Amino acid sequence: MESTNFVAAPNAQQESSTVTIRILETATEELHLAHQQIESLKEQIEQQKAEISRIEIQLLEVGTRDTLTGLKNRTALVDRIEVEVERFRRTGIPCSALVFSIDKFDSIVDQYGKDEGVRCIQQTSRLLLQVARKVDFVARIEGSKFVILLPTTDDKGAALSAERHRSVFEKTTWPNAPVTISIGGATLNNHVETTYRFVHRADEALAIQQSAGGNGFTHFNEITDDSLLSLVA
Repeated sequence: MESTNFVAAPNAQQESSTVTIRILETATEELHLAHQQIESLKEQIEQQKAEISRIEIQLLEVGTRDTLTGLKNRTALVDRIEVEVERFRRTGIPCSALVFSIDKFDSIVDQYGKDEGVRCIQQTSRLLLQVARKVDFVARIEGSKFVILLPTTDDKGAALSAERHRSVFEKTTWPNAPVTISIGGATLNNHVETTYRFVHRADEALAIQQSAGGNGFTHFNEITDDSLLSLVA
């Protein structure tokens, strides 16, 4: 009996070792599987984050785009002007703004209908983009009024840009009647304290140009007391 027990002991140890190895192998496989599942979950989370970011960008675009023309809207324009005003304060790098208005737009709508007015606005946006530089910021702010920001552009550069735009409109063949634009300009300087004053100056220049008959450009620097009085005369 003692001899039989003595021989069986190593077999019991061997079986025990085999079981232990199988347990370890099983545990290793389970750990590997768990690791794969964790990596898969991480990948899914990253994909979901990317999708959320994409949706957020789309929502932001919707909130800053003009639905009729695809141009940037007033909200986006104000944000960009604030950036340019701050840059000017820090560096002195010039920036100009051009405000455009389609001449006699109400008459176009009255004579040819609202659909033609819409087509006129959309064609105007295409022409503005066609002439604008890549660095320029083109926006539609209301009705038949548009704004282009001209970074790194002084008053002389603004006048050259305005003439390029005006000339393109004058040379374009329109389906019903010629379409021209009036343009007002302003350039950032040390007297422009706020975003509102910057655009307001360009808008005042636009009003002067419209009162002079349209199809032209007036910079705020050209405005005199007499021209301002003509607006209220």
